[in-house]
Amino acid sequence: MSLLPAFRAEIDKNLTEADIDRLLQDVRGLRGVASVAFNRAAPDDAGAGYLHVTHFAGQDVQRRVAAMTGVTRVVPARF
Repeated sequence: MSLLPAFRAEIDKNLTEADIDRLLQDVRGLRGVASVAFNRAAPDDAGAGYLHVTHFAGQDVQRRVAAMTGVTRVVPARF
């Protein structure tokens, strides 16, 4: 468990593998991001999966990720 803030960014199911790779790189490139992990959703889920993003506080990372194309919803991480 990390002491850094984290959130989950749910991904649109219509994204291709290339789109998901590009999104991962874009999120990793943001200032203030400590780590990003991708988890593919089960086949019966509504989305393609989600990104678990850990970041440093005060960097406005959550708002910037929520505004990215392909992200459908951002929710606080549950540990």
